[in-house]
Amino acid sequence: MNDPYDPCGLSEAGSRRGQEILRLALRRAARRRRRRQAVGIATGAAAVLLALLVMTRHWESNRPIVRENPPADSRSSVSQHVHPAAPEKPRVIVVQIKTDPTLLHRLAVRPSKPTWKSLTDDELLRELAAAGRPAGLEYLDRGQVVVLYR
Repeated sequence: MNDPYDPCGLSEAGSRRGQEILRLALRRAARRRRRRQAVGIATGAAAVLLALLVMTRHWESNRPIVRENPPADSRSSVSQHVHPAAPEKPRVIVVQIKTDPTLLHRLAVRPSKPTWKSLTDDELLRELAAAGRPAGLEYLDRGQVVVLYR
């Protein structure tokens, strides 16, 4: 309470504690900021590595295969460029499945009997008072009813 410009009117110990809390909060915020930046950098690096891996695999799979034929005679050496055969397209099998006509009846959840009962306004207020929660009802202009507790 020595500082006339302190709006909270804290004691000297309270002001010191407030400064300590501020210092701890700033340190924690800096740590969180560094962690978020590190996660962002690591995520970006992983994405770049994945993209390079995919591009390398794609490039390797589309590169022609070069086979050296043994020379028929010593004066010529022939290279053949062979492209890999395109893989077969996967077959699609369409099967019609018959639906069991009693399936809906067997798996349906049967409605349960209601476990509640309707109360009038007076019955509700009596029940609340008996439960130790006396209350009142307020009727609003919009036709809504609000239960007010004491």
